[in-house]
Amino acid sequence: MRAEGSATLEADTLSAMRRTMAAETVLRVVASGKVAGYRSRLPGIVEEALLHAANGRLVVPLGAFGGAARDVAIELGLLPETARVGYAAAGDSYYPALAKLGKLAEEHRHVAEDAGIWREMQVLAEADDPTVIAVGVRRIADRASGNSNPSAIKR
Repeated sequence: MRAEGSATLEADTLSAMRRTMAAETVLRVVASGKVAGYRSRLPGIVEEALLHAANGRLVVPLGAFGGAARDVAIELGLLPETARVGYAAAGDSYYPALAKLGKLAEEHRHVAEDAGIWREMQVLAEADDPTVIAVGVRRIADRASGNSNPSAIKR
């Protein structure tokens, strides 16, 4: 069992790392994710999505793999509410964090639509084929980063 101070330090460190990623990247791809038993104040996938969306960055949840990523996709309007799976036990901050993310959904959609990638994000939210995911993420990343030639490979 970890000491309380150690757990607090770990939670703070994880949140700091996620804030840095949200400030430094143009998009975040998330898959799976814990709904309970996470080691930070908020579930990791949901916190990453919250921070990216709040910074006007794109969040690309691969919802077909379930977990927190599926709920992120639902909250952002990429999957229908009927795709939600009820969890017997979710962490105390899980549903409140998702509700906060839901308040950012409209703005997030505008960002994606302005970049011309909303439909591709919907496809990825339900995709489970690795090739479809790889090609889709690459297209979205290229558009989000302003690459005018999506087939160009930067080395």
